[in-house]
Amino acid sequence: MMPSMGMDNPDMLGEIIQTLNPPNVVPGCTIVNPGNIAHYLNGACFSMVPQTATNTPYCDVARAASLGFPGFCPNIRGNLARNTILGPGLADVDFSLVKNNYINKISETFNVQFRLELFNALNRANFAQPILNANTGGGAMEAIFDTGQPNPQFGQIVGTQTPNRQIQLALKLVWSSNNVSVANCLINRLPTIQEKVAQKETDFGRRQNARSKSIGTAEARRLPAFCLVRLIPVRGFAWPRCWLQGSYRDFRA
Repeated sequence: MMPSMGMDNPDMLGEIIQTLNPPNVVPGCTIVNPGNIAHYLNGACFSMVPQTATNTPYCDVARAASLGFPGFCPNIRGNLARNTILGPGLADVDFSLVKNNYINKISETFNVQFRLELFNALNRANFAQPILNANTGGGAMEAIFDTGQPNPQFGQIVGTQTPNRQIQLALKLVWSSNNVSVANCLINRLPTIQEKVAQKETDFGRRQNARSKSIGTAEARRLPAFCLVRLIPVRGFAWPRCWLQGSYRDFRA
């Protein structure tokens, strides 16, 4: 934070383009009053720059006298460094409870989730810092008016950074597709399926050879060729779609 002085009327320093005018810090004074929202900053810790032998050539003595503050220099910036004052700070605790309810009758992944969420669960008042309206009147951060008088509302806190405790109830539906699981299952079972298909083809080939021998070599040459190639995969297995029932004349598709 950065208090100011003399910014409620024409600039106290006489600048054409107004800038922030820091006041002078009184040595040994405690600036911050923690927990005091009416005067979070102690206005008695700030003053105009005292007149010294060093700054007398630059001090507007006549103006100081007209303001009723002889011995001060209203036209000289103070020694308050920028952003040396800390604000009230912020501490916040958010809390949530989640209850998962899986409904297997719909899907193994179907979940009705109940949520209880609390924001600022401890209901702590996180006060905002006093506001400085530079160049349009210093507001609560103007320690000294352009008349040299202290600001009675200096350091006053008028707001908070976070809202009060908020409680929120929610129902959330969560589900996911089983495509990935099915794909992984098929990939894992692929070697087994291939082995079963190969075994079926081998068994069919053996039965075909045995049947060919029983009906004769000549008739075996006359068997329809399509019976050997119509192996159509059905549910992961290659099943023959025609069967031998005695001779080539008895083939039935």
